[in-house]
Amino acid sequence: MWTSNQKLGYLCITAHFIDSSWTLQNRIITFCLLETPHNADNMFDMVQKSLRDWKIEDRIFSFTLDNAPVNTSMVGHLRKNLVDRYLVHHSGKLLHVRCAAHVLNLVVQDGLDAMASVVDRIRESVLYVKSSQGRMKKFNAMIARVGLACKNHPSLDVPTRWNSTYLMLESSLPFRAAFEALKETDKDYKFAPSASEWEMAEAICHLLGAFYTATKKISGRIYPTSHLYFYDVWNVKQIMEKEVTSENPTIVAM
Repeated sequence: MWTSNQKLGYLCITAHFIDSSWTLQNRIITFCLLETPHNADNMFDMVQKSLRDWKIEDRIFSFTLDNAPVNTSMVGHLRKNLVDRYLVHHSGKLLHVRCAAHVLNLVVQDGLDAMASVVDRIRESVLYVKSSQGRMKKFNAMIARVGLACKNHPSLDVPTRWNSTYLMLESSLPFRAAFEALKETDKDYKFAPSASEWEMAEAICHLLGAFYTATKKISGRIYPTSHLYFYDVWNVKQIMEKEVTSENPTIVAM
């Protein structure tokens, strides 16, 4: 499901299959407006129609969806329909694959809520230096003053996309000295993170890096991913188990 700016719901179905040359392919086979209410019954009707139109009802192995309750209910309807007509393998037990990337996203969003104040400080700092040419010029002067040789500047995130928040932190940390120098020379710059907040940002970035790597790998479209996710999810688990013993209570809360 995808919702437009006009609050209209659209249903998108992407088919992943191996062609006659044993090459993995993916094609959008349906992208249509979903009538209200956006419930399991209406979704099921639309999915079933798409499968019939493409004549692939008997060629479905699994559906990968996020963990929304409506998706679980819709797949339940679909499973019963296909099983009753003997069109799916193993009584449909493998039909519903829960999207691992979405599970990781839920974990990260929950953790970032505990670190909002630190992330906001970094975000406001990046926004401040990017808000005008004059401020960027002054920031560049601070970069030169502290002797940094970075080619790129910090990137600003989209708060609703945690992967962009990770990239913002990753790109901002090398400029810590420049931001600290800016604090000393610019009385209007009031968002400078403290030393402890910078250290916190480093810890957050380390944690998010594991999630970012895992999500990027298991979101690939040109290669199979079902055999890849376990190692990266296990790596995330190892890092989280290590950080839960941190002396910093905020990191533990995350």
